[in-house]
Amino acid sequence: MESMTDEELDNPNVTQMSEERMMEIAEASKVDVKQVVQMMITFKIKAKGVMELEERSRNESDRPPKLNCAFPTSELTNYA
Repeated sequence: MESMTDEELDNPNVTQMSEERMMEIAEASKVDVKQVVQMMITFKIKAKGVMELEERSRNESDRPPKLNCAFPTSELTNYA
């Protein structure tokens, strides 16, 4: 992945990268081209998951915080 450009990493159609470029990346990484393709597919799946988590986090930060006001029963009996 280090030999890839930002544009390549951000490309949603990673499997449509030129065959020549895939071979260059595989050669630089000393792996088979199939491994490069599989790594990019895995990378895209994980990146999508991270983006979804960030989106959820942003949406939850817009909500007021939940207050947990429940007291243990033993605490209440001490003040009765």
